[in-house]
Amino acid sequence: LHARGAALHQWIEASRNRVFSLPWIKEYDDSELLDIDRQLQPPQTVTLELKGNTLQAQGTASQQWLLKAQQKVKAISAISKFQYDQLINTDIARLMEIRQQIDRLALFFLAGSEDLVPGQQGAIDTLIMQLKELNTLAMAVGKGYQIKITGHSDSTGTDEFNMQISQRRAETILTILVSSGLKNENFVARGVGHTQPLRPETNLQDRSFNRAVTFKVNLR
Repeated sequence: LHARGAALHQWIEASRNRVFSLPWIKEYDDSELLDIDRQLQPPQTVTLELKGNTLQAQGTASQQWLLKAQQKVKAISAISKFQYDQLINTDIARLMEIRQQIDRLALFFLAGSEDLVPGQQGAIDTLIMQLKELNTLAMAVGKGYQIKITGHSDSTGTDEFNMQISQRRAETILTILVSSGLKNENFVARGVGHTQPLRPETNLQDRSFNRAVTFKVNLR
């Protein structure tokens, strides 16, 4: 008995066990049978299923494995279609997670100043690490991005002063990020004065919350 074509490793192993239990089969040769699992080397988080000429992948995997698998599948003549719509791309999932974390961040400033409120260095260090990871992941999945750095002010002072101070706050953060090695072209810094308050100023704490810089990650 000769087996040719392509099959999943589990099927190959099970077939060998069955064949040798049949007394009327003296020899079994599967040397020309391609082991799909060994060819694609899926991580333990991926399950492959072969239905006819369609290979289906489920679970979670990195963008790197998915791209390699797509190329390797093309060389397997027994597979006409590779379905991976049920496969969670871990790089994209992590990219979305980091984007949400950055979008929720706010850094705060002293009243009437572009100086940061003390005690935020940890948040800035975390932001820099997140941005560097975002850059790596975006490159891995072939996405571009732009991050809006928006400076805010409270409602005290003139419109002109608030617009100026909010712009300087945004530029302060931009300078910090660029000095850490991040690329300037990925950022846009702008001040909006008190036209986009983060909280209604019902008390002094709310007013201090509006003296801030916020972030918005746009992927494309």
